[in-house]
Amino acid sequence: MDIESKACLSSDTSSAIERIFRHARLHAQAPFGAVFELTRACNLTCPHCYQSSHKSTDELCLSEIEHLLSELAEAGTLFLTLTGGEVFTHKYFWDIVQFAISKHFVVRVKTNGTLLSPRDAKRLKDIGVSELHVSVYHDKPEKHDAFVGLVGAHARALSTLRAFHAHGGHVRAMTLLMNWNLDAVSSLQTLYEAEGWQYTFDCRVEFLEDGKDAPHRFRAENDDIVELVSRLPVLRSTLAQKSEVFNLDWTVCSIGRNSLFIASDGNVYPCAVAKSLMLGNVRNRSIADIWMSSARTRITTITWEQSASCVECEIRLFCRRCPSSAAVEHGDPFQPSSIDCRLAQMRYQAHEQSKKLKKLE
Repeated sequence: MDIESKACLSSDTSSAIERIFRHARLHAQAPFGAVFELTRACNLTCPHCYQSSHKSTDELCLSEIEHLLSELAEAGTLFLTLTGGEVFTHKYFWDIVQFAISKHFVVRVKTNGTLLSPRDAKRLKDIGVSELHVSVYHDKPEKHDAFVGLVGAHARALSTLRAFHAHGGHVRAMTLLMNWNLDAVSSLQTLYEAEGWQYTFDCRVEFLEDGKDAPHRFRAENDDIVELVSRLPVLRSTLAQKSEVFNLDWTVCSIGRNSLFIASDGNVYPCAVAKSLMLGNVRNRSIADIWMSSARTRITTITWEQSASCVECEIRLFCRRCPSSAAVEHGDPFQPSSIDCRLAQMRYQAHEQSKKLKKLE
């Protein structure tokens, strides 16, 4: 059973089932899941962040947020992820999350974990939040803290994970693999498994929203990732090819198909990265109207065969193309992003390395 299924069963099950059937009756006139950016404000200064600015302006007010959540709930949206910026910098966070729970969403919260006390973590679980995601960048506190720009951030992040997990909540430690923290992967894996936490290692460092590539100075070299694969089997599945079967008329991504990203100013996008693909604003259009728009439908129908370079590519089985990254990089979601091409090559190298290792075992 996957995480979302567990979260669904651990919430008000009857309400969840009712929402599923309501969504089906309405012919999917709203996303099954929504990611809502409460604020762009953040108390950390992580230099790899894809957000060009953390200035929070023109945010939806509390009444607008409650109207939005009510609209999503009525339409049948079930899963709601609250993110930022840093969600706990929002002065009405607790009002918002309690309102969301009252609407029977299955709520997931993404945070850097530095602004919660153990009591806050317990309160989150008690009011019904099902899952907590916290970013962790290194096993050594001083390295994590230096990267995010806050002394004590590492200790607070781990404390938040431990507290929420101790009270029965699902937690996930999120680690982005970069050129400065590859030495920590083995220790972090040991820590996460000893604590009983879910965890994710990811290699994808995005462009800034404005298309600048400043965060790319933190990208790990492909050869370094492949070398890690030889030592850490957990990464083999992370970097595996997506399928043995592949058709060129398949869509390249699930972008905008089951979920939408709603920014703090009410702008709606197919996903968090797709800031150049705005679909509308909830202040002047309903979620149902935005969801049924031709702009969203167009994004969901991007196929591999629409890109000549992808048709000719011999390692496309290892590619997980992101139209959003492509739109940010060069304005065309129908063409591949250089990020995807690089990561596909890395997965291919890792796959070939894994095959050699299996022969030796």
